[in-house]
Amino acid sequence: CSVSVETIFAGAFMSPNYLIDTPNPLTDGDPIPAQWADPIAPTQNGLDPITVTAFLPKGATPPGGWPVVVYGHGFTRSRGDLFVVASQLAAVGIASISFDWVGHGDPQSPLGPGRAIQINDQAPLCDDTPDPGDTDTGGITCFAPTLSSNLAANRDYLRQSALDALALINAMKLCASDTCGAGFNLNPDRIGYLSQSLGSMIGSLIVPSSPDIKAASFSVGGVGVIDIIENTRPDFLCPLVDSLIDAGVLTGDKSDLTAMTPTG
Repeated sequence: CSVSVETIFAGAFMSPNYLIDTPNPLTDGDPIPAQWADPIAPTQNGLDPITVTAFLPKGATPPGGWPVVVYGHGFTRSRGDLFVVASQLAAVGIASISFDWVGHGDPQSPLGPGRAIQINDQAPLCDDTPDPGDTDTGGITCFAPTLSSNLAANRDYLRQSALDALALINAMKLCASDTCGAGFNLNPDRIGYLSQSLGSMIGSLIVPSSPDIKAASFSVGGVGVIDIIENTRPDFLCPLVDSLIDAGVLTGDKSDLTAMTPTG
């Protein structure tokens, strides 16, 4: 428990989805999102509900509502990481909210489903309720990869996630003067952005696109997606190399990720 947090909210907002669905090898599994049909002028494929977790500080709501920070989590992580920093933000009178990027987040979360798509249900790692954030024992391999050999999908996962954040901000602006109920009263003129790793990379798309964000802090965003893929874990690098082999850009043997020891 935190002495600075009054209420934890679980909810959802609607966001326009431009990713196309592809088949899941898992029987009765949810479709796996892929790239936009057109990278320049994509077609909207409906509205998707996206789960959020939010924290309000203790004390009387300030005039105009609580200032609020949108938190962007890192690679293979989830909105649950907000639990680490929400109490510190609440201690200085700032509400916070987060959602899962495309392909991230536990679909079995008690606070509402995340967005990871399970593609394997075989023992020993993938039966029961595997954890899509479990990089230590390999449980993450039960889910569609957050970075894959589909380079166009990788690009559009980032762009779709940025659009989701903009949709969240638009929804938050409606939660002024307690219009959302339960004391969830946010100040639309005092919205900030705080991020880690992948959240900082996506944040570089979000923040310049939203005049509603008045301040931002990026942590360890790296110097670009390609640099991060090339210089980090094999499960990020190898799908990229495999896709270049498939495209005829490189020659050589493709990787066998199932033979690799999880790196954490």
